[in-house]
Amino acid sequence: MGSEIINDGIITTEPSKIRILWGLREKITEGLLHDGYCYKYDVSLPLAHYYRLVEDIRVRLGDRATRVVGYGHVGDGNLHLNVTAP
Repeated sequence: MGSEIINDGIITTEPSKIRILWGLREKITEGLLHDGYCYKYDVSLPLAHYYRLVEDIRVRLGDRATRVVGYGHVGDGNLHLNVTAP
């Protein structure tokens, strides 16, 4: 975090806190299902383009998508791209 690449974060080695963090991560897709259909993609791309893909998909789909969300493995360039629609 001292490199100023990361704005905020949580690091833990406590099993109970690890379970809470993983629980939050797993609930992302559960929450997205409230929008209707959820289309899921795993995409690998250079880190420099990581978030731009989410923005580009939002523009490309326009009002056909309710929500476009990206999350994943920042360190290895794998993005979980989720698109929801009614």
